[in-house]
Amino acid sequence: MSRTRAILAGPFASSPFANGLRMLLTGSGRFDTIEAPDRETAEDLLVEDRPVVVIAEGIELGWARELLDRAGNVSVVLLDDAGRRAVMAVDDPGAGNLVRLIEELGVPARPGEGADGVARLHLVDAADTLAGDSRPIPVGGRGLASDSAMATDPASADLTAVSTWVSSVLGMRLRERAERHGEPSFAGWTVSPEEALASLGLEDCTDDELRGRLAEADARVVGERRDIPDVIAAAASTFDLSDSELRILLVAMAPELDGRFGVAMGVLHDDLGRRRPSMTLLDELGTTPSGAWRCRQELNAPGSLLDRGLLVPDRRDRTLPLVEVGLSPSPALVTALFAPTMTAAARATGARLLRSPGTEASTGAEQRAAERLSAAIAGASGTALVRLAEPGGRWLERVAAEAGVALVEGDLATVATGHSVDEVVANWACLAALTGSVLHLRGVGGLAAPDRRHLGEVFRSFDGPLLALVYDAPCPELEHDRTAVMLSRPQPDVEERIGLWAEAASSRGLHLTDVEAAALASTLPLGPPEIADVVDRCADQPWESDEPTPRRLRQLAAVLDHEELPPSVRSVATRFTWDDLVLADKAKAELRSIAAHFTRSASVLDRWGFLDRLTYGRGVSALFCGPSGTGKTMAAQVLARDLGVELLLVDLSRTVSKYLGETEKNIDTAFGVAERRGALLLFDEADALFGKRSDVKDAHDRHANVEVAYLLQRMEAFEGIAILTTNLKQNIDDAFLRRLRFLVDFPQPDAEAREAIWQRAFPSRAPLAEDIDFGFLARRLQLTGGTIQQIALHSAFAAVDGESIQMRHVLAATQRELDKLGMFDAGRALEARAARAGAA
Repeated sequence: MSRTRAILAGPFASSPFANGLRMLLTGSGRFDTIEAPDRETAEDLLVEDRPVVVIAEGIELGWARELLDRAGNVSVVLLDDAGRRAVMAVDDPGAGNLVRLIEELGVPARPGEGADGVARLHLVDAADTLAGDSRPIPVGGRGLASDSAMATDPASADLTAVSTWVSSVLGMRLRERAERHGEPSFAGWTVSPEEALASLGLEDCTDDELRGRLAEADARVVGERRDIPDVIAAAASTFDLSDSELRILLVAMAPELDGRFGVAMGVLHDDLGRRRPSMTLLDELGTTPSGAWRCRQELNAPGSLLDRGLLVPDRRDRTLPLVEVGLSPSPALVTALFAPTMTAAARATGARLLRSPGTEASTGAEQRAAERLSAAIAGASGTALVRLAEPGGRWLERVAAEAGVALVEGDLATVATGHSVDEVVANWACLAALTGSVLHLRGVGGLAAPDRRHLGEVFRSFDGPLLALVYDAPCPELEHDRTAVMLSRPQPDVEERIGLWAEAASSRGLHLTDVEAAALASTLPLGPPEIADVVDRCADQPWESDEPTPRRLRQLAAVLDHEELPPSVRSVATRFTWDDLVLADKAKAELRSIAAHFTRSASVLDRWGFLDRLTYGRGVSALFCGPSGTGKTMAAQVLARDLGVELLLVDLSRTVSKYLGETEKNIDTAFGVAERRGALLLFDEADALFGKRSDVKDAHDRHANVEVAYLLQRMEAFEGIAILTTNLKQNIDDAFLRRLRFLVDFPQPDAEAREAIWQRAFPSRAPLAEDIDFGFLARRLQLTGGTIQQIALHSAFAAVDGESIQMRHVLAATQRELDKLGMFDAGRALEARAARAGAA
């Protein structure tokens, strides 16, 4: 990437300043710095192959506009004399601010590209450099919410008019003090009114001149509201400020604009440590003083500057009465005034300003959600209140973009210790109001009760200027006097998802058949960006195995959001295949039907219209019943592996809770995570959750019945595949049995099946002796597959020091397992065979 050319267009009044600036720019590593003795030479040094920044002294807007008109890759920074003095010393903080400004100049990536609307003209004065950032002025700007700048008339974008007004207001009162002042000042300790006047450049002004100067500035700045920065103008318009409120806000902003104004206020307070205006001083500076108590009444009224957080009282010194407390402007307002863009201003307050993701197409579901959001905003008498039914992910950004609104998004969980939630949210609300954006709050559910109460107070203060407040959890403090509009995660229908999968795969050279695309669409509830992301990762990631593309896509989709599994759910490895499963043909056919119902649901339910005929939704649910060890859990693993989905096992010990409502919450969490990951959800030993409801004899029975009823409702709404296993089918509530699409019996294996299980219980690499008689073991012992696998494992450990696993090892392990199961008669029947095997 080529470096920016920085041209120092002389002459500069201070050579040390020019040399220091040159060293700072060169030292940053981002600039090739060239000094031009005059502006004609600077014009000859313009290039077309990379960005150019011209830095000059003096406010000559005509010359600057000529440069901007010549090429779209040029930006201009003009410093007035006060601005130059503010960064005179190279080690002054203002110098670093100026360099950051020049580094962050928004210039097109290529000459002539996107010249309109790009902030390419910057005026720097003392207040800007000391405050931290300079104000960009756009060429053909696009409004306050634009990423490039706060749009205004370039010829009047500086703070000259506001500074003139403030200095005149302060000068009038300083003049009165100077006439009564008779004590000398002491350098370093006090400042006299005369010295404060001189610092403002008003020492030679007469009273009449000051009054005339103030009247002219007041007419322009307050009356006509011209020549004021965009942020202040936007605040005045957004919050419908009266003339007196605008004057108060400008006085409160004054110390942020120029340190000399703060000194003047200290003189008027008779205390140089108090450089913020108090209510007493605001009343004194007003055109018609009526007493500090009246000012306090007005500033504490509903909808006032204090109520909406545009003014913030400094209450660190509790000994001061409220009328003497210093009043500061909203930190968000100050940040927006001096930040290079509103995006940067939001970032400085800990929020993000999110805009349209560009030309990204929305699905029909997202368009409908956007219409619902737009209707909520249009139908609200004040601020629309919107609660997300399914928070998480970035879908709200796309919906907001489709609705044509930006988002100011803040996460309350990231609020630093020591910062109050109400102050932080007030800053975010102010920025959202200024930019005409929707305020999106994350982490509302994690707030403590006092913080939720403060959140409700902030919301009521900003009701009106905000388009909408979107939040992610129930909050009675927000909803006590109105109903929130519920906004659910927009899910594209299956047909849309089929097209998205097929199109994304084709664009990256991946092959998906129609059946495979339909299976992915039916089982993975992803939106367009997520599908594109999964396909891109699959195409870019090297794969060592020859796994089918659909399986790879599912594996990547399972970890797409990096969502941690809740404690009540754990992922189970799926190692078994159909060949490992010894089961009757009828049961295997049922299992394959479950897979078909899952993968072919798009064709049958959506394309053929059977979804309209289903009472309990599109989810697939099955009950595996049979004695312990007959392969129920293995069958679930086989299904998950065959479908290429993750197997999630519900940990009942962490799901069932003695606390009211916790079991239902854990159940909902388990179903939710399975839906988002497109996983198969397994309830092993499901009797504990899906047992029969009983007559209500006490509160415990009532609570247990409520849990079963909620589980019933949640299973009906589940759109994935859920498998329940039980040893006793009669223990399952009849209501569940009616809603199960499949019921698969896993009986005790017969002799033929047991022999196959014995043979498969030993891996092919295990060294087996020739004397092992699997037929004898299968005929004589009526064992299940789980027990046979345990015997195989024990016999292998017993034989690990020898050359092979022999019959005596298997019989000894079998004897131990039979004793554990209480099958003593069967164990005695093996004693003779065990003796012969031992003798051999």
